[in-house]
Amino acid sequence: MPGMSLWNSHPRVYLPIEKTGDARCAYCGAVFRLVERKDEIDAA
Repeated sequence: MPGMSLWNSHPRVYLPIEKTGDARCAYCGAVFRLVERKDEIDAA
């Protein structure tokens, strides 16, 4: 679309990341990984 910026040209997608901790976007191929942070675990 004319006037559309690159950052908003990707559709919103929801990735099922909870079960495995990893998910790949079927649209652009980006891989997302959940990472536990020790400082957040200790604070809980």
